[in-house]
Order: sequence, then structure tokens, then C-alpha cells
Amino acid sequence: MVNRRDLIKWSAVALGAGAGLAGPAPAAHAADLEWEQYPVPAAPGGNRSWQLLPSHSDDFNYTGKPQTFRGRWLDQHKDDWSGPANSLYSARHSWVADGNLIVEGRRAPDGRVYCGYVTSRTPVEYPLYTEVLMRVSGLKLSSNFWLLSRDDVNEIDVIECYGNESLHGKHMNTAYHIFQRNPFTELARSQKGYFADGSYGYNGETGQVFGDGAGQPLLRNGFHRYGVHWISATEFDFYFNGRLVRRLNRSNDLRDPRSRFFDQPMHLILNTESHQWRVDRGIEPTDAELADPSINNIYYRWVRTYQAV
Repeated sequence: MVNRRDLIKWSAVALGAGAGLAGPAPAAHAADLEWEQYPVPAAPGGNRSWQLLPSHSDDFNYTGKPQTFRGRWLDQHKDDWSGPANSLYSARHSWVADGNLIVEGRRAPDGRVYCGYVTSRTPVEYPLYTEVLMRVSGLKLSSNFWLLSRDDVNEIDVIECYGNESLHGKHMNTAYHIFQRNPFTELARSQKGYFADGSYGYNGETGQVFGDGAGQPLLRNGFHRYGVHWISATEFDFYFNGRLVRRLNRSNDLRDPRSRFFDQPMHLILNTESHQWRVDRGIEPTDAELADPSINNIYYRWVRTYQAV
């Protein structure tokens, strides 16, 4: 048995700022080894300070889905939507064990893919900082931490990663989307990917790749922190292991033909899912991959959210 002092020493090294926690299987973690060792990397601005939002923060130091979980989270889509492409959102494919929220991809009897999906019961609104410590899966599905408005119009992807990929599996892919729902149209978007050292790796609009990723970690092999500072309706800063990697605002990539931008609250979402463009290209997980517990789970060690007050 590892004694508590050794566990603290090991965790301080393995979870140091800017480092990922490598290892084949996540282990349980002690209550005092949570996010408090990581200062919020963003400044709250003005004379404000960061105040933790317990309703949108969780260390997952419990088992199953007790009231501690259910008071904060829904384990299904808020409108009972089954999900995009071959996704089949399922409450049975997310659970809490060994100090992690585990979100699974698994083959459904009808050929689709059961996808775990967890969303906050209530929305959050800027100014705030929210962050997860997370290990992506090794599947051809996406591993995600994102925010979505109640009307499904505004979307911020803090990370969307295809963990099976040799190059894109090293990217923290960030994005925003603004939709018109009736008739459905994507009004604006911008996707960019970043490596763990903070370097720019991918432009999702042009498909251009920068660098070969040599020396960069595969995100499926370790825990990393992915965060966003939602500053205002027109300003977002994205952080990878506490390092600022992207600023999104009207001076660069942020556009909205409605001139509303991100003017409404959004829910936090932690999930996996299938995407139609990958299905169309035949990029789908096999039965064997979906049955392999070494690659078919996303592990969320914790999520923390702070309001600037």
C-alpha cells in the first residue's frame, strides 16, 4: 500500500503545472490533492476575485451517482436527444468510481454507439473560469468538454479530441459555433488546435496542420488540464495545462452576423460522441475497440468553475 506521504509526493510531481499525468489506469486520489494546488491561471479583472461555484465544480470523490452527483449533473441530454451521427446518449454509460467521472463509448445492439453524456443542471454565465483535469479516450469518437446555451445556439468547445489519432490526438482542439436553428444554419465558427507546449498545431477552417507533433504527448496517455476564461460576450481565453494558448475575440476569429455573440448563459457538458463527417469517411470505432476498457473510457478527475465577483 502506498502511504499518504508518498502519494502526496508522487501527485505533486505527476500533476505539476504544465504536465500531464501519465499511466495506464487512473487511481483513486485523496481529498487534499485536488485543484487547490493549481492557481487559476486567468486574472478575474478589475477589483474582482475568483469565487468557487460548487454547483459547477466536482472532485468526484464518491462512488456511483448519489445526491452529490445528481444535485449538480444530469446524465442524459436535457431534451432527451440521442446525439449526433451514430451516437446514442446513455445514462448507463457514465459513472463515478475511484475518484473519476468515467464516460464510456460502447456498442449498442442496433449498431449505434452508446455514449456517456453528463451536463450541468443549471447554466453558467460570464465572467467565469472553468477547467477540467481529464484523460481523453483512445477511440475514434470525440472526447469533449464544452459549453452550450439552452437554445442550442451558442457553443464553446474547450476541448474536442479524437484520441485515436496519431497527430490530432495530440491537439487540444478549441472552437466556437453560432447556429440558427430554424432552418438550421451554422452562422459562424472557428476551430484551432494546440499542442501541450502551447504551440499552434491546426486550423480547422483550412485543414492546415502546423508541425508534425514530434515530442508532443498523445493526450490519451495522460491527464491534462483544459480550461476557458469566459470574459465577456465577445472574449474567451483558452488554457492548456495552465498555459494561455488561444485568445478568441472580435479582433481575430469571432464573428456573428446577428451581433449578439455569446450573450446568454451556457451549460457545461462532459461527454463522448460520434460525428457525421467521420462516419461519412468510414472513421468509426470497431466492436473490439468499443469493448476495450483500456481505450473506451474518458476519465474526468475533476471539474472546477469560478465566478469573478
